[in-house]
Amino acid sequence: MDNNQNVQNQQNQYDYQQQYQQNPNYYAPQSQYVNTEPMTIGNWLVMFLVFLIPIVNIVMLFVWGFGEGNINRKNYCKAKLIWAAILSGIYILIFIAFGSVISSIINSYGYY
Repeated sequence: MDNNQNVQNQQNQYDYQQQYQQNPNYYAPQSQYVNTEPMTIGNWLVMFLVFLIPIVNIVMLFVWGFGEGNINRKNYCKAKLIWAAILSGIYILIFIAFGSVISSIINSYGYY
């Protein structure tokens, strides 16, 4: 009886492995579609036109960068957000440095 159970377990395991190998994308989401076609010049012009509008440009960078849509637009918006974060950090450091220099100059003259 044990021998029959072992054979049955091995057959079940073999069937499971064979079924899994037939469908290698079993766990991949089926509804996600990635648009990889190149953007047209008109798409680029509209995108740059939207970037000229204050506040809307920042919102659209996040929408286009992290939403669904064209992969080229997503990567461009993510890269632009990364550069904006880097430059904001540099500007803050420069502001702090100049603020401390000006503060030390004012404190060196003292108050009368």
